[in-house]
Amino acid sequence: MGAAAAVHTHTTSDITDYTQKTKQLIADSLEAGSGVTLSHNASNGKTVISATVSSGSGNGGYTVVNKAGAAAGENHLFNISSQTSYAYDAYALKEEKGTSNQTYLVDDFDSASKLNYNSTSAVKFNGSVTPFTGDTYELQQDGGFHSAEIQADGEFLSIAPETSTSIIPAMTSDTAPTGYVASASNFAVSTAAFHPYVAFDGKDNIGEWPDCWSTDNQWQPSVANPHWLRIDLPEGKSVLSYQMVNRSRNELGNPKSWKFQGSNDNGGTWDTLHEVTDSADNNPGSKRSYKLGTTVTYKSYRLLITAKNGSQPFTTLAELNLFSPIGRFVIHSNSKYYGVTNGVLSEIPGELTKEKIDQYGVFSLDTFPTSGTALTAPVKIVSNEKLKVKTTYIPFPQIVLPKELMSASAWEKINSATLTAVQTNAGKVRVAVSRDLNDWFTWDGAAWLSIGSLSADTTGATALIQNGMTPAAVNAVTAAQWGQLFTSTNNVPDRIAFAFALDVTDPAVDVSSIDKLTLNVDNASSWKLQTPAEVEIRWNSNSITFRTVTAGNYKLAYQHP
Repeated sequence: MGAAAAVHTHTTSDITDYTQKTKQLIADSLEAGSGVTLSHNASNGKTVISATVSSGSGNGGYTVVNKAGAAAGENHLFNISSQTSYAYDAYALKEEKGTSNQTYLVDDFDSASKLNYNSTSAVKFNGSVTPFTGDTYELQQDGGFHSAEIQADGEFLSIAPETSTSIIPAMTSDTAPTGYVASASNFAVSTAAFHPYVAFDGKDNIGEWPDCWSTDNQWQPSVANPHWLRIDLPEGKSVLSYQMVNRSRNELGNPKSWKFQGSNDNGGTWDTLHEVTDSADNNPGSKRSYKLGTTVTYKSYRLLITAKNGSQPFTTLAELNLFSPIGRFVIHSNSKYYGVTNGVLSEIPGELTKEKIDQYGVFSLDTFPTSGTALTAPVKIVSNEKLKVKTTYIPFPQIVLPKELMSASAWEKINSATLTAVQTNAGKVRVAVSRDLNDWFTWDGAAWLSIGSLSADTTGATALIQNGMTPAAVNAVTAAQWGQLFTSTNNVPDRIAFAFALDVTDPAVDVSSIDKLTLNVDNASSWKLQTPAEVEIRWNSNSITFRTVTAGNYKLAYQHP
């Protein structure tokens, strides 16, 4: 007979429950050390080894186990070292999906926003961000002269006296705009109310009734019983001339004799500044202009009418305009005074005098090239008169750079951006984005391209104007394209910043402004602490069980001996 083989072998497939027995053998051979717990995952039969996450010194550490896709009503058991004190804590967190399509305001560019940016000198924040293009200045007493500091660091500068526009803005009622109050001895009410403010509405008889201020027919003006028309200003304003515009239709009763007066004590006393007797001009729409002997400054002005033209029983006046003084001015910078001859600065020799202002000064400047001249801030205009002037300032390209990155870690993704901006004629708005404030990017339709670093000066502004995205391009970037900006973080936003550039070449017709920037985002998931009704936690002497009432992703945390 033959002998049996010396070695008897079987494959693992021949052994019943081999895998189950092997797993059990491995599990039984494991022992949890300090800060480590063992648990059995019933769904896949695997042993889970969890390490304690320390929260500091002592025994306050937690073991945190991630349970993705936990089932409703599922029990999750974890073994711990035997204990009897039950002086340990446990909690559960459930993942909550972030809300979608949320609007996040990046900036609305109010005055407080300016502190958040490094910007060039000619940028204004006032509910929108725009380039500075000029202002109105009223010269104030400065020793024996009058002066005002102006902004003059742009490319070109024009300065014109404000003589063609009344110091009173167009009024829409007897008390509007705020700070201006029109009043009169009386006014007529017929098919319309001929209020005092109509003489300050800036329309010169244009439009429907009421087309003028008109008195009623209670009395005719006289020295003993005059009519009067008055305007109160929010503060004292300088006047060198005034103009009266006659009514141009219907009953004409335009002033014939009057006194032009001023008051600085709310009408308690009146100073007569100019007087006219027997001006027979009652022609429809006629304009009568008068220059005072000197510049005056009052808070209230009035026309005291002692006689009227015409046979009608009404005193009428279409418009009363008050004008600031006009005079020559010179420019002061770096402790020197300059006149302008043929568009070129010329230094005024010696000490400045009133005679030298009349000799070297100009009445206006038209598109004067300030770049490369001797003018450096601060720059003043100086005059013998208390002028009111308007500047037109043509800036170099301007840039607005954020001082800090904006955190985007609370977002799962950026869906879109909405940049509300206006570009008119040659006005330009351009944008770039960054994740580190050093390297700036623009989307070219296929990829994010680096345009390098940007600086808060004309060089940086010019570079962004040339290479930046238009508002339309920013608004067209899709969610997937925004994701490509964050490839190093798996297309998930971490931080972001926006840079803006603005440019105008003709302030009279160009507009470049940004009103608001918002982002549409999906918020990232968060982890909500569960109540006992949401996750039931049970302690035993050598284990802890979490029962997840509803399905979801959980973090199960517990302390142990």
